[in-house]
Amino acid sequence: NLARGLEKLLGDLGGEVRLNTGVSKILTKSDKAYGVKLEEGEELYADKVVSNMEVIPTYRRLLNEPEEFVKPLEEKFEKNFNVNESELNTNDDYKKYKIRYSKNITT
Repeated sequence: NLARGLEKLLGDLGGEVRLNTGVSKILTKSDKAYGVKLEEGEELYADKVVSNMEVIPTYRRLLNEPEEFVKPLEEKFEKNFNVNESELNTNDDYKKYKIRYSKNITT
């Protein structure tokens, strides 16, 4: 399983994986992430911060970016991730993706 492999790799490199631990905020200074604040209040510091949350929720919820920053990104991602049924191998493929589905695509 990919997740367990990454957990082992990070552990071998001296990192720590915390499961079932919510993050409330990515900590930044001068537009550089330096850690995270957990939902229970603990702050963890790191050289690199990676979010596995989708892009828009990461900017909106974890980085608290203003709506005028997020909205253009949201519009760009919506346009790029609409899927036309004819682009999929079967009619059911779209159900397993977290994307917006449309029978007609306009560019």
